[in-house]
Amino acid sequence: MARVNGIIKANIIVLLALLTGMLFAEHASAVTNPQIGIFLPDRTSQAISDHQSKVGLHQDIVMFYQAWGFNGGDLDAERVQWIINNGSTPMITWEPWAWGGGVDQTDYSLSKISGGTHDVYIRKFAQSVKLVNGIVYLRPMHEMNGDWYPWAGTVNGNKPEQYAPAFRHIVDIFRQEGVANVRWVWSPNNSGLPDWGTSSFQSYYPGDDYVDFAAIDGYNFGTSMSWSKWASFDDVFGPAYRTITAFTQKPIIIAEVSTAEDGGSKADWIRDAYNKARTVYPKISAVIWFNERKEADWRVESSTESLAAYKAALSSPTAPPGNPVDNTPPTGSVTINNGAVRTKSRKVTLALQGVDAGGSGLGSVRLKNRAGAWGPWQKLTQTKQWTLTTGRGTKRVYLQLKDGAGNVSSSYADAIKLTRAQRTTLRERERFAKRSARP
Repeated sequence: MARVNGIIKANIIVLLALLTGMLFAEHASAVTNPQIGIFLPDRTSQAISDHQSKVGLHQDIVMFYQAWGFNGGDLDAERVQWIINNGSTPMITWEPWAWGGGVDQTDYSLSKISGGTHDVYIRKFAQSVKLVNGIVYLRPMHEMNGDWYPWAGTVNGNKPEQYAPAFRHIVDIFRQEGVANVRWVWSPNNSGLPDWGTSSFQSYYPGDDYVDFAAIDGYNFGTSMSWSKWASFDDVFGPAYRTITAFTQKPIIIAEVSTAEDGGSKADWIRDAYNKARTVYPKISAVIWFNERKEADWRVESSTESLAAYKAALSSPTAPPGNPVDNTPPTGSVTINNGAVRTKSRKVTLALQGVDAGGSGLGSVRLKNRAGAWGPWQKLTQTKQWTLTTGRGTKRVYLQLKDGAGNVSSSYADAIKLTRAQRTTLRERERFAKRSARP
């Protein structure tokens, strides 16, 4: 019996060693390059362009907030389309409340939302989003596990179990309107009630059929508050990440993140955060920096050291050999009608080619006619049917490509001359009829 027990113990030890090696290998190879994003309090296109120039890198996602009760709550379609045309994805944090009205706003309780009080507004917003030429990330009722918004589960007469039905009700209206260009983001705070932990997360989850991305908001307040202390990226996001990935396999977006300067090195925190997002948390698909001076100075440019660390972390992340970061835009070409010089029809065939030297893979392409707006990003195919603009003359079609790392190419173009189709004369038709009638 002792020998048998010894054999069993030896086998268990070998098995544990094998499992440990497998887990270590999986962890070591789990290196990803999440998309980068930004929230800026200045909503202008110039502010986005200035920020990208400051940090030296294009932003994959641009996030902003939209309150239902502010200026009618209408979609800022012009801004959304500019973000898309700039090669980024807009994320709208969609907030059912009147800004400045506090938590007790009964018009925006969860029962009112799921009960249909706001259906007309939601439907109108859905119709506006449907007209956008591109993908929109929509993040409704975020941080529902806190106690600072009217839609939170423990305030304003709400109950936690009312949240998921309200979320699903919003999504269902968009589906009724045939909106296919929205990706839904469910986004709790990194900790919340009742225990300021993660125990309530699953009770707020609407279900995989209603969610495209799970997200987490979290901040390192450092010692900027009387109740706070310095917390690492792991401290802030680790427990929430593990809780969420235990009940859904949806990709995770860090939808709001920043760190204060007080209590430690902000530069070191930034470097560690982006390194950990790439090497320790493989489900993280994007990290969006909250760039505002608010409770603390959350901006990446709060000091020259933190700005330098942010730029370095994004441009030169830690990755093992064989997993290089792709900062190289793809290249490509578009050819109209196999290189023909002229055509009599506005209907043409485009031949599309793309090359991704950076190694992240070709993601998508978009096209436009001269002086027109860019079409939506779509999967690259070798050929595509296309319609030229009206009127005779030289017509140009433009192509842009985006790779798996979010790098956007320069514009490529081809030209063809659209001529008027020649009319066949009566005499020519008669000659043709005679020739056709010969035996």
